[in-house]
Amino acid sequence: MIINYDIRALLDMAQEYLDAENEYRLFLTTYKGGWVRNIDPEIYGNYCGKTATSTCTYDALRSACKVVSADVDKVIATAKAMNRFEKRERWQICAHIGWRDEDNIRRFLAEDDGLQHYFCSTGRPKP
Repeated sequence: MIINYDIRALLDMAQEYLDAENEYRLFLTTYKGGWVRNIDPEIYGNYCGKTATSTCTYDALRSACKVVSADVDKVIATAKAMNRFEKRERWQICAHIGWRDEDNIRRFLAEDDGLQHYFCSTGRPKP
């Protein structure tokens, strides 16, 4: 496991994925679908482009998380939580990670070893 890596890079990649996924979902609200031969080529090209962008950004994020042994779902959840914090605050406060918090966040983002959820807080195994 890599102990020292830049958390902000992973969160930036997660933010790019969330933006691409949001654009794709907004496009799908107006996209009617249908047979390829009946669809306007420009609209179908936009559909293919947005699908490819969403897929490629997720694959890049997944690969980067695999390199540093981070859980992809936790990285995306952290980026979503930071976005919710920034939306909730009406004034110009950005959610940021301080230099003291990086080790704790690296431990939080680490992949599960399979036994992490097996024991309760009391130490007894779950039935």
